Amino acid sequence: TKAEIEKRLAALGAGAKKDDVVFVVLIGHGTSDGKMSKFNLPGPDMTAADFGAVLKGFGTRNIVFVNSSSASGPFVEALAAPGRVIVTATRNAAEQFATLFGGYFIDALASDAADADKNRRVSVLEAFNAAKIEVARVYEQRGIMLTERAMLEDGGDGEGSMDPAVNGKDGRIAAMLSL
Repeated sequence: TKAEIEKRLAALGAGAKKDDVVFVVLIGHGTSDGKMSKFNLPGPDMTAADFGAVLKGFGTRNIVFVNSSSASGPFVEALAAPGRVIVTATRNAAEQFATLFGGYFIDALASDAADADKNRRVSVLEAFNAAKIEVARVYEQRGIMLTERAMLEDGGDGEGSMDPAVNGKDGRIAAMLSL
């Protein structure tokens, strides 16, 4: 429930130290009414503003927030801040179909295959890029139109990018953070 997630995240944030890297990964379904995107839960759903209020209490300077649900794109702008890497499965609220991105993102984090620079750790950027490639492959293989376009934001400006890179506007921080 919303209350339980807020409680657990607040406790996690209170215990986070300055140099910790905290990962928050949402797997499920999201919706949008055209004005606001939400992550669906039993009872009241959570908006990006709800998550943002809890994240303000974190004592760490590095937070990776992944919303792998549909209609997750608006979370990029709402949660962007210095030291945060925001990843969404969609680029906007109109992409409301079930997403594949989350599963491939988790698989990439756990797989040496996504380690593009072969440094024996998979960065958030590497996992993002690997998942994006797999999602596109599956849609092409099925012969259907791509209905999810993942975004990554780590520059703090709230704009995000579908093609982040180590030397790009977005991607520099994501390239340094890993599990």
